[in-house]
Amino acid sequence: MSDSFTDYLQLYDNNWDDLSQYSDGLLDYDGRTLYSTWNVSYQQIQRQDPVAAELLRLMAYLGNQDLWYELFQAGADTEPSWWLEMIKSKARFNYAISKLCDYSLVEVR
Repeated sequence: MSDSFTDYLQLYDNNWDDLSQYSDGLLDYDGRTLYSTWNVSYQQIQRQDPVAAELLRLMAYLGNQDLWYELFQAGADTEPSWWLEMIKSKARFNYAISKLCDYSLVEVR
């Protein structure tokens, strides 16, 4: 189930209000920040597919190229549970990646 555009804008506005209260001059574009835009997208992904959100967090620590299913599958015997969920099948991994692609947070070649 996806949220409506109105719900997305409301979430964006709420995040902006929260961020502006606790921030010292973030880089701005027309009253909004790149961070707030990214954060709204991240929260949407987290609600739609928490595994994809965790995968994005992990990918932030890795190089930005040449990441593929078998590379992640090599850690199949490890925790946490989101990891085991993500690598249980290539289809599940691809679903998580497609969620990240939907928000232009990763690029598939």
